[in-house]
This record gives sequence, structure tokens and C-alpha cells, in this order.
Amino acid sequence: MTALAQTGINALKEQLASVFIGDDNVLDNIIIALLCQGHVLLEDAPGTGKTTLAKALSKSVALSFKRIQCTPDLMPSDILGGNIYQPQSQDFKFIPGPIFTNLLLVDEINRAAPRTQSAFLEAMAEGTITIDRKTAHLPKPFLVIATQNPVEFAGTFALPEAQLDRFFMRLTLGRPTVEQALVILQSHSHNRQSQPVEALKTLITKEHLIEWQHTSQKTTIDTQVQEYIVALIEASHHHKGIRLGASPRAAIALMHAAKAYAFIHGDGFVTPHHIQSIAPAVLAHRLILSHQNTADNAGKIMHQLLQQVPVPGVAQTANTPSQTASTQPAAPARRHSTPTAYTEPTPPPHQASSTSTHVPAQASQVPVQTYQAAPAPPHNTQPPAHTRLSGQPAAETAPHEGNGIEAFFSKRKEPSGVKKPRIQKNTPNE
Repeated sequence: MTALAQTGINALKEQLASVFIGDDNVLDNIIIALLCQGHVLLEDAPGTGKTTLAKALSKSVALSFKRIQCTPDLMPSDILGGNIYQPQSQDFKFIPGPIFTNLLLVDEINRAAPRTQSAFLEAMAEGTITIDRKTAHLPKPFLVIATQNPVEFAGTFALPEAQLDRFFMRLTLGRPTVEQALVILQSHSHNRQSQPVEALKTLITKEHLIEWQHTSQKTTIDTQVQEYIVALIEASHHHKGIRLGASPRAAIALMHAAKAYAFIHGDGFVTPHHIQSIAPAVLAHRLILSHQNTADNAGKIMHQLLQQVPVPGVAQTANTPSQTASTQPAAPARRHSTPTAYTEPTPPPHQASSTSTHVPAQASQVPVQTYQAAPAPPHNTQPPAHTRLSGQPAAETAPHEGNGIEAFFSKRKEPSGVKKPRIQKNTPNE
């Protein structure tokens, strides 16, 4: 990373922090998405600064900026543009829509109808649009920052999984602390009409940004770190709380994000710590959870995956969340191809523990997969029917579980020598 790039990124982050008062990790992730040319979904309650953050980014970088407010009656042509008849020339002329920009802010994207939401698919995936069988290229760089309100669902249309997968990251801004809320009030106390975003200066030119986008992807990544990414993706397909795991597109996005993460922090290569730091923002929204889990549990499941998958021994940093899981025994090898398991380097003899196990270096080539232990079956105090002795009575059924006291005595098997009481029925006189 050059000194110019380091200085520019630090200045960009500092200027964004002067407007957006909140979590610094959100600013890091926004810059990473900008370097990776990835689209961002900001999901949080109204008034948390989603639009302010997008405007501040466009002001700080010399990018053209346009905004779309989604409503149920918004049409695809309102976004893409269309061919308009010109009476003077008696011909149709293409009028580009607001999507022809560098940074597009899509406010409340889940309020647009599914037909309108699909207008973003080609643009977000390929950087082009097609109208009347003619393809037009969007300006580069092209970045979509979409917002949605997860609290109010009336009049909204949930984004399908295919479109969620187009977003590079999903970020939650969160609530500011008491101290941060006080700073926000003080920044708006002088003049109600003035906004802090309007006073921002352009720090990075478009040419420098494109250069840094290419440079960030040249960050070195070891093969074992790539195998660690594959192991995380594979583990998402075997978790009991996930119905459909992450796709290969998610693995590619995670690798690019880890390279950009190392780049903005001045590291020359990718480590497992970089993967673990950026994985929740890149992978959580791509997981299709089982029916008993809600979307709010995606972060917890991602934390479980990071705990389960062993961390490779190369370029490992201390205090990573997966170190405790690296000593767990691996499950037997499966017949199909699985990612290579990773083993921790053997510590010195004085640090060895009686409970820790170490695998030789050549054993790391054995394809194994770590799975979450299945829950223990409930303790059954009554032995199965085929294991009871012929003369042993079965457990009694509670009277309320049958159809009254008659059902209770009809199901009950008395020991030998005990007479069953006789119940007299009161029958009407015939």
C-alpha cells in the first residue's frame, strides 16, 4: 500500500466520521465495499443516518450521485430510462434514467414492487442495462447503496434471495451511545437549515479510486487461507439452522473483501483474522435459514460457524474466535470432496496441555470436516417394548391421556394374581 493511498483512506474515514457519529466498523466496511465495487444494503430503523452516510461518501469522493425514493407505483422505466419519441426529428431518443451514475442511493428499496426491484439485477451484477434489445454500459465505478426499514412491513415487498445475493454487504448502523447522541445534537444546534454533509470537501479523485480498487485486489492471499474460506462456505451447508448455505459468489466476495480489509489496514497479505472480521457482513444476509430461525439469528449462526471451522496455522493472529474450536476433534472423513482441515502449530513442551491434541503436519492433507455435535436424545426412563421381559408390566397411562377411566383400565395390564375391578355402567331402561 502506497503512502498516498494510506493517507487518502485515513482522511476519507476521518471525514466520514465527522458526519456519521457511530460505529467505526461501519465506516471500514463502507470503504471496503467501495474498493471492491460492491453494493451495500443498509438495514436499520429510520433516522439512524443511512442517507447521511451515503451522501457523505459521494461528497468525499469525486463521484456523481443520484437518489431514488422507492414507492409501490415506481416503474422500471423510472429507474433505467427509456426511448422517448421526439416530434422534431420524428424518431425515438433514449433518455437515461437515474441509474446512470457512479453512486446510486435507493431509499427504502423494499417498498418498490418486485417488477421494479428486478430492474436492478442486471445493473448490480454486470454493470449494464438492456432496453429494447440494446445494451448500455453504466459509468464506472458503479455502486448501489440501498436502504430498507426492518421495523415496518406494511406496504413493503421483501427482497428475494437472488437479489440479496447481489449485495456485497449488509450493514446495520445501530443506535448511538449517549455521548455520540450528544455530539449529534451539538453539530446541528447552530443552524437548522445547514447540514454537515454540505460542508464536506472532495478528498479522493475518481482516477485515484479506480487505481486503489485494482491495487487492493493484488494483496497476497495464501492457499491455506483460501481453503479456510472454502471450509466456512462448506460448513454453512451442514449447519442444522441453515436451509441453504452460501454460494460460490459469496466465497469470491469474501476473498475480495478480506483483501480490501488488509489493504486499508496496511497489511501486505490476508490472514484468518481478516476473514473472521469481515465474514459476518459479507455472508450473513446470503444464508437462507431454516423455518424455526429468523433473520435476526443470522449473526449468531455466523458466529457459530467461525467457532466450528478450524483456523489454519499460517499467518494466524492471537485472540481469534476460532482458536478455541481448533482443538476440537474432527468428524470422520466423508466420501465426497471436502475442504482440507487445518491444524494449529505444535506449541513448546512447557505450553502443552494434557487435554490438547496435536496432529502431525502431514495429517493436514487428510480431508475431514468438522460438524456440530447432534443434541443428545431425551432420557427415556421406560425401556422399549422389544427389550422388556414378557412378564414385566408397561408403564401406566395417566387417566387424562385416554378417554376416561374406562380407557385407563382397558390399557392397563395388571400383574398376575391381581383382579381387575369391575365397572358398572348405568344404562337406561329398555
